[in-house]
Amino acid sequence: MTTKTGKTLVAVTFMAFLLACTAAQAARIQLVEAQQLALGTMEIPSSGSNTRIVSAAGAGSGTGTYISGTVQEGHFDVYCTQQCGVGQLTSVTLSIISAGIGSCTGMTSIGTFTGSFTDKNGTTSAVTFPATIPRASIGTTAGTSRLNVGATGTYPSTVAETSGCAPTFSVQITVTP
Repeated sequence: MTTKTGKTLVAVTFMAFLLACTAAQAARIQLVEAQQLALGTMEIPSSGSNTRIVSAAGAGSGTGTYISGTVQEGHFDVYCTQQCGVGQLTSVTLSIISAGIGSCTGMTSIGTFTGSFTDKNGTTSAVTFPATIPRASIGTTAGTSRLNVGATGTYPSTVAETSGCAPTFSVQITVTP
C-alpha cells in the first residue's frame, strides 16, 4: 500500500511540476527587420557639423546637404507567437540599445531615435523609446503589427568623406506578463 501511495504522489508531483512549467512560460515576441534604416550620403560641411535626420516615416531632413543614396526608416514586424492571451501577456516594451555608426563613414554619432507603431488594426501612433505596446495592439502573425524607426546622425567638418549610411542598433524586448 505504501508503494502505491508513493507512486501516486510522485505522479501527482510530476504533473504539478509540468503544469507549473507550462504556466511559467513567457510570451514569445518576434521582432523581424523588414527594412534597414538608412540615412544616405551627405556633403561634408565646411565647418562645424551637420545633422541628417530620418523620421519614422522615412522623410529626410537636417542641416546638411543630401547628395545621394537610400534614405528610409527601419521597419520591424512585431508579433506574438506564444502565450499571447489575456493573463499571459499585458504589454511589450521596446527599447533602442547599443546604437553605433555601422557603415556610416564620417558620421561621429547616431542617436535621437524616433518611432511609430502600427497596430494589428492598422492604426499608427508615434512612440518614444522605450515604447510600451499593449497586448491588444500586437498581432500574432508577421506583417500584422509594425515598428518604424528613424534616427539622427551627426557629420563633422573634419571627415574626409561621407558614404551611404546604415547605422546599427539593437531593439531590446521586455515582456510584461
